[in-house]
Amino acid sequence: MDRKVLKEMIEPMHGKLLKGAMNQTATGISIDSRTAKEGDVFFALKGSTVDAHRFLPGAYERGCRIMVVSDPQAAQLVPDDAAVVLVADTRNAMQDLARWYMESLDIRKVAVTGSVGKTTTRDMIYSAVSLKYTAGTCRNNYNNLIGLPFAILELTGSMQVAVLEMGLETTIDEAHQIHKLAGLVNPDVAVITNIGVSHIEHFGSRENLLKEKMAITDFFGPENVLVINADDDMLATIDPLKVPFRIVRAGQSEDADFRASDIQDLGTKGVRFNLSCNQGSFPIRLSVPGAHNAVNAAIAAAAATVMGVSMEDIIAGLSQLEITGNRLRLMTIGDILVINDSYNAAPSSMESALTTLAKSEGKRKVAILGGMNELGANSDEAHRNVGCIAADSGVGLLITIGEKGRLIAEGAASVGAPGLEILQVERKEDLYPRLKELFRAGDTVLIKASRTIGLEDVAEEMERVLG
Repeated sequence: MDRKVLKEMIEPMHGKLLKGAMNQTATGISIDSRTAKEGDVFFALKGSTVDAHRFLPGAYERGCRIMVVSDPQAAQLVPDDAAVVLVADTRNAMQDLARWYMESLDIRKVAVTGSVGKTTTRDMIYSAVSLKYTAGTCRNNYNNLIGLPFAILELTGSMQVAVLEMGLETTIDEAHQIHKLAGLVNPDVAVITNIGVSHIEHFGSRENLLKEKMAITDFFGPENVLVINADDDMLATIDPLKVPFRIVRAGQSEDADFRASDIQDLGTKGVRFNLSCNQGSFPIRLSVPGAHNAVNAAIAAAAATVMGVSMEDIIAGLSQLEITGNRLRLMTIGDILVINDSYNAAPSSMESALTTLAKSEGKRKVAILGGMNELGANSDEAHRNVGCIAADSGVGLLITIGEKGRLIAEGAASVGAPGLEILQVERKEDLYPRLKELFRAGDTVLIKASRTIGLEDVAEEMERVLG
Protein backbone atom coordinates (compact mmCIF):
# COMPACT_ATOMS: atom_id res chain seq x y z
CA MET A 1 0.00 0.00 0.00
CA ASP A 2 1.30 3.42 -0.92
CA ARG A 3 1.63 5.69 2.11
CA LYS A 4 -1.69 7.35 2.90
CA VAL A 5 -2.66 9.99 5.44
CA LEU A 6 -5.61 9.41 7.78
CA LYS A 7 -7.10 12.71 6.67
CA GLU A 8 -7.73 11.24 3.20
CA MET A 9 -8.74 7.76 4.43
CA ILE A 10 -11.32 8.68 7.06
CA GLU A 11 -14.05 9.81 4.66
CA PRO A 12 -14.00 6.64 2.50
CA MET A 13 -14.34 4.61 5.74
CA HIS A 14 -17.29 6.77 6.84
CA GLY A 15 -15.44 7.31 10.10
CA LYS A 16 -15.35 9.83 12.91
CA LEU A 17 -12.11 10.73 14.69
CA LEU A 18 -12.45 10.03 18.41
CA LYS A 19 -8.93 11.09 19.32
CA GLY A 20 -5.47 11.54 17.87
CA ALA A 21 -4.17 13.42 14.86
CA MET A 22 -5.37 13.38 11.25
CA ASN A 23 -1.77 13.47 10.01
CA GLN A 24 -1.05 9.87 11.06
CA THR A 25 0.07 7.81 8.06
CA ALA A 26 -0.36 4.17 7.07
CA THR A 27 1.27 1.72 4.66
CA GLY A 28 -0.85 -1.37 5.34
CA ILE A 29 -3.63 -2.92 7.41
CA SER A 30 -3.94 -5.57 10.12
CA ILE A 31 -6.67 -7.46 11.94
CA ASP A 32 -4.32 -9.49 14.13
CA SER A 33 -2.32 -7.78 16.88
CA ARG A 34 0.18 -10.65 16.86
CA THR A 35 1.29 -9.95 13.29
CA ALA A 36 0.59 -6.21 13.16
CA LYS A 37 3.53 -3.99 12.22
CA GLU A 38 4.48 -0.36 12.26
CA GLY A 39 2.47 1.59 9.74
CA ASP A 40 -0.57 -0.69 9.78
CA VAL A 41 -4.13 0.49 10.29
CA PHE A 42 -5.58 -1.89 12.87
CA PHE A 43 -9.20 -2.87 12.24
CA ALA A 44 -10.87 -4.24 15.37
CA LEU A 45 -13.15 -6.87 13.86
CA LYS A 46 -15.86 -8.54 15.92
CA GLY A 47 -16.25 -12.27 15.33
CA SER A 48 -18.65 -14.82 16.75
CA THR A 49 -16.20 -15.69 19.54
CA VAL A 50 -13.49 -13.01 19.52
CA ASP A 51 -13.77 -9.23 19.76
CA ALA A 52 -10.52 -7.68 18.53
CA HIS A 53 -11.20 -4.43 20.38
CA ARG A 54 -9.51 -5.95 23.41
CA PHE A 55 -6.31 -6.42 21.41
CA LEU A 56 -5.84 -2.71 20.67
CA PRO A 57 -3.02 -2.38 23.25
CA GLY A 58 -1.15 -5.22 21.56
CA ALA A 59 -1.56 -3.58 18.15
CA TYR A 60 -0.26 -0.33 19.60
CA GLU A 61 2.80 -2.08 21.02
CA ARG A 62 3.49 -3.52 17.54
CA GLY A 63 3.55 -0.02 16.04
CA CYS A 64 -0.02 0.64 14.86
CA ARG A 65 -0.98 4.29 15.30
CA ILE A 66 -4.36 4.24 13.54
CA MET A 67 -7.12 2.14 15.12
CA VAL A 68 -10.54 1.62 13.50
CA VAL A 69 -13.19 0.63 16.04
CA SER A 70 -16.95 0.22 16.34
CA ASP A 71 -16.94 0.55 20.15
CA PRO A 72 -16.24 4.15 21.27
CA GLN A 73 -15.10 2.96 24.70
CA ALA A 74 -12.16 1.20 23.03
CA ALA A 75 -10.45 4.56 22.52
CA GLN A 76 -9.46 4.46 26.19
CA LEU A 77 -7.32 1.35 25.63
CA VAL A 78 -4.53 3.11 23.71
CA PRO A 79 -2.38 6.21 24.41
CA ASP A 80 -3.40 9.60 23.05
CA ASP A 81 -0.80 9.59 20.28
CA ALA A 82 -2.85 6.87 18.53
CA ALA A 83 -5.60 8.03 16.18
CA VAL A 84 -8.84 6.20 16.92
CA VAL A 85 -11.56 6.21 14.23
CA LEU A 86 -15.14 5.21 15.05
CA VAL A 87 -17.17 3.45 12.33
CA ALA A 88 -20.48 1.60 12.32
CA ASP A 89 -18.91 -1.71 11.23
CA THR A 90 -15.17 -2.33 11.10
CA ARG A 91 -15.33 -5.02 8.43
CA ASN A 92 -17.39 -2.79 6.14
CA ALA A 93 -14.95 0.05 6.79
CA MET A 94 -12.04 -2.17 5.75
CA GLN A 95 -13.85 -3.05 2.52
CA ASP A 96 -14.70 0.60 1.89
CA LEU A 97 -11.06 1.57 2.34
CA ALA A 98 -9.98 -1.16 -0.09
CA ARG A 99 -12.53 -0.02 -2.69
CA TRP A 100 -11.37 3.59 -2.39
CA TYR A 101 -7.73 2.60 -2.64
CA MET A 102 -8.35 0.43 -5.69
CA GLU A 103 -10.12 3.30 -7.41
CA SER A 104 -7.11 5.52 -6.71
CA LEU A 105 -4.77 3.23 -8.65
CA ASP A 106 -4.17 3.41 -12.40
CA ILE A 107 -4.13 -0.35 -12.82
CA ARG A 108 -5.81 -2.98 -14.98
CA LYS A 109 -7.51 -5.77 -13.08
CA VAL A 110 -8.13 -9.46 -13.73
CA ALA A 111 -10.46 -11.29 -11.33
CA VAL A 112 -10.70 -15.09 -11.14
CA THR A 113 -13.45 -17.23 -9.64
CA GLY A 114 -14.77 -20.77 -10.03
CA SER A 115 -15.52 -23.92 -8.06
CA VAL A 116 -12.05 -25.47 -8.44
CA GLY A 117 -8.79 -24.38 -10.02
CA LYS A 118 -9.14 -20.66 -9.40
CA THR A 119 -5.94 -20.22 -7.39
CA THR A 120 -3.85 -22.23 -9.86
CA THR A 121 -5.37 -20.32 -12.78
CA ARG A 122 -4.76 -17.03 -10.96
CA ASP A 123 -1.11 -18.02 -10.46
CA MET A 124 -0.83 -18.94 -14.15
CA ILE A 125 -2.27 -15.60 -15.29
CA TYR A 126 0.02 -13.72 -12.92
CA SER A 127 3.05 -15.65 -14.17
CA ALA A 128 2.11 -14.91 -17.80
CA VAL A 129 1.37 -11.19 -17.45
CA SER A 130 4.40 -10.55 -15.22
CA LEU A 131 6.78 -10.84 -18.16
CA LYS A 132 5.20 -7.77 -19.78
CA TYR A 133 3.79 -5.79 -16.87
CA THR A 134 4.67 -4.92 -13.30
CA ALA A 135 2.00 -7.05 -11.65
CA GLY A 136 0.57 -7.77 -8.22
CA THR A 137 -1.55 -10.63 -6.93
CA CYS A 138 -2.97 -12.18 -3.74
CA ARG A 139 -0.84 -13.78 -1.07
CA ASN A 140 -2.08 -17.24 -0.17
CA ASN A 141 -5.86 -17.44 -0.61
CA TYR A 142 -6.83 -13.83 0.11
CA ASN A 143 -10.05 -14.15 -1.84
CA ASN A 144 -13.05 -13.48 0.44
CA LEU A 145 -14.68 -10.43 2.00
CA ILE A 146 -11.94 -10.21 4.62
CA GLY A 147 -8.97 -11.47 2.61
CA LEU A 148 -9.53 -9.54 -0.63
CA PRO A 149 -9.19 -6.11 1.04
CA PHE A 150 -5.76 -7.26 2.23
CA ALA A 151 -4.82 -8.24 -1.32
CA ILE A 152 -6.00 -4.90 -2.69
CA LEU A 153 -4.21 -2.87 -0.03
CA GLU A 154 -0.94 -4.69 -0.76
CA LEU A 155 -0.93 -3.28 -4.30
CA THR A 156 1.13 -0.20 -5.10
CA GLY A 157 0.92 2.64 -7.57
CA SER A 158 3.93 1.26 -9.46
CA MET A 159 1.93 -1.78 -10.58
CA GLN A 160 0.28 -1.94 -13.98
CA VAL A 161 -1.82 -5.11 -13.54
CA ALA A 162 -3.47 -6.83 -10.58
CA VAL A 163 -4.54 -10.49 -10.75
CA LEU A 164 -6.99 -11.19 -7.94
CA GLU A 165 -9.12 -14.10 -6.82
CA MET A 166 -12.72 -14.20 -5.60
CA GLY A 167 -14.08 -17.10 -3.56
CA LEU A 168 -17.02 -17.93 -1.36
CA GLU A 169 -16.84 -18.07 2.42
CA THR A 170 -19.67 -20.31 3.60
CA THR A 171 -18.80 -19.91 7.29
CA ILE A 172 -20.28 -16.42 7.25
CA ASP A 173 -23.92 -15.53 6.72
CA GLU A 174 -23.48 -13.19 3.79
CA ALA A 175 -25.47 -13.17 0.57
CA HIS A 176 -24.21 -12.13 -2.86
CA GLN A 177 -20.55 -12.41 -1.91
CA ILE A 178 -19.13 -12.44 -5.44
CA HIS A 179 -21.14 -9.31 -6.28
CA LYS A 180 -19.62 -7.54 -3.27
CA LEU A 181 -16.12 -8.73 -4.11
CA ALA A 182 -16.51 -7.58 -7.72
CA GLY A 183 -17.62 -4.21 -6.38
CA LEU A 184 -14.33 -3.86 -4.52
CA VAL A 185 -12.27 -4.56 -7.63
CA ASN A 186 -14.39 -3.53 -10.63
CA PRO A 187 -12.38 -5.90 -12.86
CA ASP A 188 -11.52 -5.27 -16.50
CA VAL A 189 -11.28 -9.00 -17.26
CA ALA A 190 -13.00 -11.79 -15.35
CA VAL A 191 -12.37 -15.53 -15.43
CA ILE A 192 -14.68 -18.37 -14.37
CA THR A 193 -12.82 -21.69 -14.26
CA ASN A 194 -15.89 -23.94 -13.86
CA ILE A 195 -19.17 -24.49 -12.03
CA GLY A 196 -18.76 -27.62 -9.92
CA VAL A 197 -20.45 -28.95 -6.81
CA SER A 198 -18.33 -27.27 -4.13
CA HIS A 199 -20.64 -25.25 -1.83
CA ILE A 200 -23.73 -26.83 -3.40
CA GLU A 201 -24.90 -27.68 0.11
CA HIS A 202 -25.39 -23.94 0.68
CA PHE A 203 -26.60 -22.91 -2.78
CA GLY A 204 -28.91 -25.84 -3.52
CA SER A 205 -28.06 -26.30 -7.20
CA ARG A 206 -25.38 -25.69 -9.79
CA GLU A 207 -27.75 -23.23 -11.43
CA ASN A 208 -27.64 -21.10 -8.28
CA LEU A 209 -23.87 -21.44 -8.17
CA LEU A 210 -23.70 -20.21 -11.76
CA LYS A 211 -25.72 -17.12 -10.83
CA GLU A 212 -23.41 -16.44 -7.89
CA LYS A 213 -20.24 -16.82 -9.97
CA MET A 214 -21.61 -14.75 -12.84
CA ALA A 215 -21.92 -11.84 -10.41
CA ILE A 216 -18.23 -11.25 -11.13
CA THR A 217 -19.51 -9.49 -14.29
CA ASP A 218 -22.08 -7.30 -12.51
CA PHE A 219 -20.02 -4.16 -13.17
CA PHE A 220 -19.12 -5.02 -16.77
CA GLY A 221 -19.73 -2.96 -19.88
CA PRO A 222 -19.01 -3.47 -23.60
CA GLU A 223 -15.26 -2.96 -23.07
CA ASN A 224 -14.97 -5.85 -20.61
CA VAL A 225 -14.17 -9.52 -21.29
CA LEU A 226 -15.24 -12.72 -19.54
CA VAL A 227 -13.04 -15.79 -20.06
CA ILE A 228 -14.81 -19.10 -19.39
CA ASN A 229 -14.09 -22.80 -19.46
CA ALA A 230 -15.43 -24.02 -22.81
CA ASP A 231 -15.87 -27.56 -21.45
CA ASP A 232 -18.17 -26.68 -18.56
CA ASP A 233 -21.81 -27.57 -19.19
CA MET A 234 -23.18 -24.79 -16.98
CA LEU A 235 -20.98 -22.07 -18.47
CA ALA A 236 -22.07 -23.30 -21.90
CA THR A 237 -25.57 -22.04 -21.13
CA ILE A 238 -24.37 -18.41 -21.25
CA ASP A 239 -25.67 -16.84 -24.46
CA PRO A 240 -23.00 -14.41 -25.77
CA LEU A 241 -25.73 -12.49 -27.60
CA LYS A 242 -27.56 -11.74 -24.36
CA VAL A 243 -24.70 -10.28 -22.32
CA PRO A 244 -23.26 -6.75 -22.67
CA PHE A 245 -19.63 -7.88 -22.81
CA ARG A 246 -17.33 -10.12 -24.83
CA ILE A 247 -16.85 -13.81 -24.00
CA VAL A 248 -13.69 -15.77 -24.75
CA ARG A 249 -13.82 -19.57 -24.37
CA ALA A 250 -10.89 -21.82 -23.49
CA GLY A 251 -10.68 -25.58 -22.96
CA GLN A 252 -10.58 -28.84 -24.88
CA SER A 253 -13.76 -28.20 -26.85
CA GLU A 254 -13.14 -28.10 -30.60
CA ASP A 255 -14.82 -24.69 -30.92
CA ALA A 256 -12.87 -23.11 -28.05
CA ASP A 257 -11.05 -19.87 -28.87
CA PHE A 258 -8.04 -21.26 -26.97
CA ARG A 259 -7.95 -25.02 -27.31
CA ALA A 260 -5.81 -27.48 -25.34
CA SER A 261 -5.27 -30.75 -27.23
CA ASP A 262 -2.94 -33.75 -27.28
CA ILE A 263 -2.68 -33.58 -23.47
CA GLN A 264 -0.02 -35.86 -22.02
CA ASP A 265 -0.08 -36.41 -18.27
CA LEU A 266 3.54 -36.98 -17.24
CA GLY A 267 2.67 -37.67 -13.61
CA THR A 268 4.92 -35.80 -11.21
CA LYS A 269 7.01 -34.56 -14.17
CA GLY A 270 4.23 -32.27 -15.33
CA VAL A 271 2.01 -31.91 -18.39
CA ARG A 272 2.63 -31.52 -22.11
CA PHE A 273 -0.06 -30.30 -24.52
CA ASN A 274 -0.74 -28.27 -27.62
CA LEU A 275 -2.44 -24.87 -27.44
CA SER A 276 -4.28 -23.59 -30.51
CA CYS A 277 -5.71 -20.09 -30.97
CA ASN A 278 -6.03 -17.52 -33.74
CA GLN A 279 -2.31 -16.81 -33.42
CA GLY A 280 -1.37 -20.38 -34.32
CA SER A 281 -0.53 -23.65 -32.61
CA PHE A 282 2.01 -23.83 -29.78
CA PRO A 283 3.54 -26.71 -27.79
CA ILE A 284 3.32 -26.08 -24.03
CA ARG A 285 5.17 -27.82 -21.21
CA LEU A 286 4.10 -27.28 -17.59
CA SER A 287 6.31 -28.38 -14.72
CA VAL A 288 3.32 -28.65 -12.39
CA PRO A 289 1.55 -32.04 -12.35
CA GLY A 290 -2.07 -32.74 -13.25
CA ALA A 291 -3.59 -33.10 -16.72
CA HIS A 292 -6.40 -30.74 -15.68
CA ASN A 293 -3.81 -27.97 -15.56
CA ALA A 294 -3.69 -27.97 -19.37
CA VAL A 295 -7.19 -26.48 -19.38
CA ASN A 296 -6.27 -24.06 -16.57
CA ALA A 297 -3.29 -22.97 -18.67
CA ALA A 298 -5.48 -22.48 -21.75
CA ILE A 299 -7.80 -20.28 -19.69
CA ALA A 300 -4.81 -18.34 -18.35
CA ALA A 301 -3.42 -17.89 -21.85
CA ALA A 302 -6.76 -16.51 -23.01
CA ALA A 303 -6.88 -13.99 -20.16
CA ALA A 304 -3.26 -12.93 -20.70
CA THR A 305 -3.86 -12.49 -24.43
CA VAL A 306 -6.83 -10.24 -23.70
CA MET A 307 -4.45 -8.20 -21.52
CA GLY A 308 -2.13 -7.75 -24.49
CA VAL A 309 0.55 -10.31 -23.62
CA SER A 310 2.26 -12.07 -26.53
CA MET A 311 2.07 -15.85 -26.87
CA GLU A 312 5.87 -15.96 -26.54
CA ASP A 313 5.69 -14.30 -23.12
CA ILE A 314 2.73 -16.45 -22.10
CA ILE A 315 4.64 -19.65 -22.86
CA ALA A 316 7.71 -18.37 -21.02
CA GLY A 317 5.59 -17.29 -18.05
CA LEU A 318 3.84 -20.64 -17.79
CA SER A 319 7.21 -22.40 -17.84
CA GLN A 320 8.23 -20.40 -14.74
CA LEU A 321 5.00 -21.07 -12.87
CA GLU A 322 4.99 -21.32 -9.09
CA ILE A 323 1.78 -22.62 -7.49
CA THR A 324 0.50 -21.15 -4.22
CA GLY A 325 0.09 -23.42 -1.20
CA ASN A 326 -0.22 -27.21 -0.99
CA ARG A 327 -1.59 -27.80 -4.47
CA LEU A 328 0.08 -30.83 -6.07
CA ARG A 329 3.26 -29.82 -4.26
CA LEU A 330 6.03 -32.37 -4.66
CA MET A 331 8.00 -33.32 -1.54
CA THR A 332 10.86 -35.81 -1.31
CA ILE A 333 10.84 -37.39 2.13
CA GLY A 334 13.69 -39.86 2.46
CA ASP A 335 13.12 -42.44 -0.30
CA ILE A 336 9.44 -41.49 -0.64
CA LEU A 337 7.90 -39.02 -3.10
CA VAL A 338 4.87 -37.18 -1.68
CA ILE A 339 2.31 -35.34 -3.79
CA ASN A 340 0.96 -32.92 -1.21
CA ASP A 341 -2.41 -31.75 -2.54
CA SER A 342 -3.89 -31.13 0.90
CA TYR A 343 -5.13 -27.60 0.23
CA ASN A 344 -8.65 -28.54 -0.85
CA ALA A 345 -10.71 -31.20 -2.59
CA ALA A 346 -13.77 -31.68 -4.78
CA PRO A 347 -14.86 -34.73 -6.79
CA SER A 348 -13.25 -33.49 -10.00
CA SER A 349 -9.97 -32.53 -8.36
CA MET A 350 -9.86 -35.85 -6.48
CA GLU A 351 -10.16 -37.71 -9.77
CA SER A 352 -7.49 -35.53 -11.39
CA ALA A 353 -5.09 -36.04 -8.50
CA LEU A 354 -5.58 -39.81 -8.56
CA THR A 355 -4.90 -39.78 -12.30
CA THR A 356 -1.68 -37.88 -11.67
CA LEU A 357 -0.72 -40.45 -9.03
CA ALA A 358 -1.40 -43.28 -11.48
CA LYS A 359 0.79 -41.63 -14.14
CA SER A 360 3.65 -41.02 -11.71
CA GLU A 361 6.68 -43.21 -11.22
CA GLY A 362 6.95 -45.25 -8.04
CA LYS A 363 7.28 -48.82 -6.87
CA ARG A 364 3.94 -48.55 -5.08
CA LYS A 365 1.20 -45.93 -5.25
CA VAL A 366 -0.32 -44.82 -1.94
CA ALA A 367 -3.31 -42.49 -1.50
CA ILE A 368 -4.13 -40.82 1.82
CA LEU A 369 -7.61 -39.37 1.37
CA GLY A 370 -10.04 -37.49 3.59
CA GLY A 371 -13.47 -35.99 3.16
CA MET A 372 -14.80 -33.42 0.71
CA ASN A 373 -17.01 -30.76 2.27
CA GLU A 374 -20.24 -29.02 1.26
CA LEU A 375 -21.42 -31.53 -1.35
CA GLY A 376 -24.99 -31.69 -0.07
CA ALA A 377 -27.22 -34.64 -0.89
CA ASN A 378 -24.65 -36.13 -3.29
CA SER A 379 -21.93 -36.33 -0.66
CA ASP A 380 -22.13 -40.07 0.13
CA GLU A 381 -22.23 -41.10 -3.52
CA ALA A 382 -19.38 -38.72 -4.40
CA HIS A 383 -17.13 -40.17 -1.68
CA ARG A 384 -17.85 -43.77 -2.64
CA ASN A 385 -17.11 -42.88 -6.26
CA VAL A 386 -13.72 -41.48 -5.28
CA GLY A 387 -12.98 -44.83 -3.66
CA CYS A 388 -13.90 -46.64 -6.86
CA ILE A 389 -11.63 -44.35 -8.88
CA ALA A 390 -8.76 -44.92 -6.43
CA ALA A 391 -9.14 -48.69 -6.70
CA ASP A 392 -9.34 -48.58 -10.50
CA SER A 393 -6.29 -46.30 -10.74
CA GLY A 394 -3.94 -48.96 -9.40
CA VAL A 395 -3.39 -47.65 -5.87
CA GLY A 396 -1.62 -50.29 -3.78
CA LEU A 397 -2.42 -48.80 -0.37
CA LEU A 398 -5.45 -46.61 0.29
CA ILE A 399 -5.56 -44.84 3.64
CA THR A 400 -8.82 -43.05 4.43
CA ILE A 401 -9.49 -40.70 7.31
CA GLY A 402 -12.70 -39.83 9.14
CA GLU A 403 -16.35 -40.64 8.56
CA LYS A 404 -16.36 -39.44 4.95
CA GLY A 405 -13.12 -41.32 4.44
CA ARG A 406 -14.97 -44.45 5.51
CA LEU A 407 -17.28 -43.97 2.51
CA ILE A 408 -14.23 -43.70 0.23
CA ALA A 409 -12.96 -46.98 1.69
CA GLU A 410 -16.35 -48.63 1.09
CA GLY A 411 -16.30 -47.55 -2.55
CA ALA A 412 -12.78 -48.88 -3.03
CA ALA A 413 -13.63 -52.20 -1.39
CA SER A 414 -16.63 -52.65 -3.67
CA VAL A 415 -14.36 -52.75 -6.73
CA GLY A 416 -12.47 -55.79 -5.49
CA ALA A 417 -9.18 -54.66 -7.01
CA PRO A 418 -6.49 -57.36 -6.55
CA GLY A 419 -3.57 -56.32 -4.37
CA LEU A 420 -5.32 -53.27 -2.93
CA GLU A 421 -4.80 -52.76 0.80
CA ILE A 422 -7.25 -50.44 2.58
CA LEU A 423 -6.66 -48.82 5.95
CA GLN A 424 -9.40 -46.68 7.54
CA VAL A 425 -8.64 -44.50 10.59
CA GLU A 426 -10.88 -42.11 12.46
CA ARG A 427 -8.29 -39.37 13.00
CA LYS A 428 -5.19 -38.33 11.11
CA GLU A 429 -3.26 -38.58 14.39
CA ASP A 430 -3.97 -42.33 14.42
CA LEU A 431 -1.51 -42.67 11.52
CA TYR A 432 1.44 -41.04 13.22
CA PRO A 433 2.65 -44.01 15.33
CA ARG A 434 2.45 -46.25 12.25
CA LEU A 435 4.25 -44.13 9.65
CA LYS A 436 7.44 -46.17 9.63
CA GLU A 437 5.59 -49.45 9.11
CA LEU A 438 3.14 -48.14 6.51
CA PHE A 439 5.56 -46.69 3.96
CA ARG A 440 8.34 -48.23 1.92
CA ALA A 441 11.27 -46.89 -0.02
CA GLY A 442 10.13 -46.06 -3.56
CA ASP A 443 6.52 -45.23 -2.61
CA THR A 444 4.74 -42.36 -4.31
CA VAL A 445 2.13 -40.95 -1.93
CA LEU A 446 -0.83 -38.66 -2.67
CA ILE A 447 -2.30 -36.66 0.23
CA LYS A 448 -5.64 -34.98 -0.47
CA ALA A 449 -8.79 -33.79 1.35
CA SER A 450 -10.79 -30.65 1.94
CA ARG A 451 -8.90 -27.87 3.65
CA THR A 452 -10.70 -28.24 6.98
CA ILE A 453 -9.37 -31.80 7.37
CA GLY A 454 -5.87 -30.40 7.72
CA LEU A 455 -3.98 -33.20 5.99
CA GLU A 456 -0.95 -30.94 5.55
CA ASP A 457 -0.24 -32.05 9.12
CA VAL A 458 0.22 -35.61 7.84
CA ALA A 459 2.81 -34.42 5.33
CA GLU A 460 4.65 -32.49 8.05
CA GLU A 461 4.64 -35.51 10.38
CA MET A 462 5.90 -37.75 7.58
CA GLU A 463 8.72 -35.28 6.98
CA ARG A 464 9.58 -35.24 10.68
CA VAL A 465 9.49 -39.03 11.15
CA LEU A 466 10.69 -40.30 7.77
CA GLY A 467 12.79 -37.43 6.44
